[in-house]
Amino acid sequence: MADTSETTAAEIVAHISSGKVTAVSVVEAALDRAERLKHLNAFIVLNRDGALAAAREVDAGKRTGVLAGLPIVVKDNINTSNLPTSGGTPALQHARPARNAPSLQKLLDAGAVVIGKTNLHELAFGITSTNLAPFAGPVRNPY
Repeated sequence: MADTSETTAAEIVAHISSGKVTAVSVVEAALDRAERLKHLNAFIVLNRDGALAAAREVDAGKRTGVLAGLPIVVKDNINTSNLPTSGGTPALQHARPARNAPSLQKLLDAGAVVIGKTNLHELAFGITSTNLAPFAGPVRNPY
């Protein structure tokens, strides 16, 4: 699928639900864009395998909801049960919460697909996004 960076969430969901595009093609495009722009250091981790598996479930009708197939990102201080939640700090780099944050769970229940966890100022203790953790690094403006 073509780059959807200028397409609204409502348009993406409508295109998927109408069959104009597949959830897999939309998720692949989002993941590919994240890879192309990795020099911005916006992501701490990409969820390629998990996101594509979820997108295949949407395309097969096994995962439904008003946001079915919509790729989303989660700040790395929001708990995800299937990905580490580091808060951008080495002390939590491999932390695996038992449950998703309630706010995220609502999005997942609506069919959204997490493509990755985004970088942040260490433990969200600042506004500059200057993260000096070796696995995270400073976040550059994605635009």
